[in-house]
Amino acid sequence: MLDHWPAVADSAAGGDFLTSIGNWRSYGSIEHDGVRYGQRAHSFRQFFDLPRRTGESFLMALSIHPDEKLDLAALAANEWRLADPAQVAGTPDSYQRFIQSSKAEFGIAKSGYVASRCGWYQ
Repeated sequence: MLDHWPAVADSAAGGDFLTSIGNWRSYGSIEHDGVRYGQRAHSFRQFFDLPRRTGESFLMALSIHPDEKLDLAALAANEWRLADPAQVAGTPDSYQRFIQSSKAEFGIAKSGYVASRCGWYQ
């Protein structure tokens, strides 16, 4: 029911960001019959330069471990802004505010979903 999710012109994120919420990694990657079923991290890396190429601003609420130093450095170098998903989406109200403040959703499927052609994204 969209009347419970009205568009919000003024927001904490300014409405200028393409946003997403997710895990950098979750369950482990596997290989089966020569096909690798990987994580969002594996899919996302091919888009590292997207903010610089498009001029768009991206705000990703990613659960990414601090030990992911190379990926965190690459995200920062390419002008990705990161938010703590527990802060921006830890409650139903904060989740709704984050979604409402977004210019648009930017989703990258886990490489395992892509490789399996499971119907999540095709």
